[in-house]
Amino acid sequence: MQKKTNKIAERAIKALNQELNLYANPDCNDRHFESQILLIELSLHVSVNSDTKLSPFFILHGFEMALPIQSDVVTPDTFHSREAKQYAAWLKEWIKIMYDIVRINRIQRKKGNEKKLMTKGIT
Repeated sequence: MQKKTNKIAERAIKALNQELNLYANPDCNDRHFESQILLIELSLHVSVNSDTKLSPFFILHGFEMALPIQSDVVTPDTFHSREAKQYAAWLKEWIKIMYDIVRINRIQRKKGNEKKLMTKGIT
C-alpha cells in the first residue's frame, strides 16, 4: 500500500523547521523569540512556491504583500501570474457588481417597507 502525503504541507513544515533552527541556537538571544515568530510567519506567507510560482498571500488575496523593503527578485510574467491577474480583475469586477445588486435590493426593500407602512396608516 502506497503512503499518501501532502507535499505542500510537508514543504511548509520543513521551511518552518529550518527557520526555527536559525533562532534555536546558543548564539541567539531567545528573550524576544515572540517577535522572531512573527517574522518567520511573514516569510512563510510571502515565499513563492516553486511549483505554482505563487505565494500563499497572493493566492489568498490576489496581490503580493507590500513589504517595507525593496526586493531585487523579479517575478517573471508566467502563465500563472497572467492568469492570476486576470482572475483578480474579474473577481474585483464581480464583487463590485454584487455590491451594487445588494445596494439596489436594500433600497427597493426599504421603499417596499415604506409603502406597506403608508397603506397601514403608519408613518
